[in-house]
Amino acid sequence: MKRPSQKVFVLLAGVLIMLSAGCNEQGLSDTRRSRIIANENRQLSKEIESKKKLLAKCLEEKQVMKKKLETDMWSIADPFIDENVILRQENKKLKAEIEQLKAGSTAPE
Repeated sequence: MKRPSQKVFVLLAGVLIMLSAGCNEQGLSDTRRSRIIANENRQLSKEIESKKKLLAKCLEEKQVMKKKLETDMWSIADPFIDENVILRQENKKLKAEIEQLKAGSTAPE
């Protein structure tokens, strides 16, 4: 009788070892999975922060370029504005001369 009880004990011990190993393995895989997810979350958080910084930098550069464009636009337009003022004054003088000539030529002879 000793023989069958030893077999049962060995089988029972083997089953218990397998079950406990299976539970530990599952626990390790959950822990490992949690660590992987936590690591991915950290990496994604870092990536989000870097993208936010990049966006802020781009928006700042956009504002600088917008101000520079406005300044450049006025510096380009200034000579034309000055020339336009001069041409308007000349135009007024010429119109006045034309009116004087018309007034002089319509006088009775």
